[in-house]
Amino acid sequence: MLKVAITVASVLIGLPVLAQDCGQAARPIDEVLSVLAEKYHELPLWTGEGASNGFTVVLTVDPDGGTWTLVFVKPDRCAAPALAGDNWLKGTNLAGKEG
Repeated sequence: MLKVAITVASVLIGLPVLAQDCGQAARPIDEVLSVLAEKYHELPLWTGEGASNGFTVVLTVDPDGGTWTLVFVKPDRCAAPALAGDNWLKGTNLAGKEG
C-alpha cells in the first residue's frame, strides 16, 4: 500500500500548477495522462463512465507489462490517481472463467 501512495504522490508532485484550479489533490486530466506517459510509459487502456455521478475512471498501463494506474476524473475534468501498481499482466483476461 505504501508503494501505491508513493506512486500517486510522485505523479501529483510532478504535475505543474496550471490555470485550471483543481485543488491540491487533483490536476487536469490531460496533464495527469501526460505525466503518466512520460514518467511511467503508461497509456490509457480503458475508460468507464459513472452511471449517475458524472465521474469517469481511466485505467492506464505500460504496454510492456510494467506499471498501471487507475485515475478518477471529475465532471470538471480534474483528475487524481486513485490506485497504482506494477507487474501489469498484459493479455490476462479472467472474465467469464469459472474458478
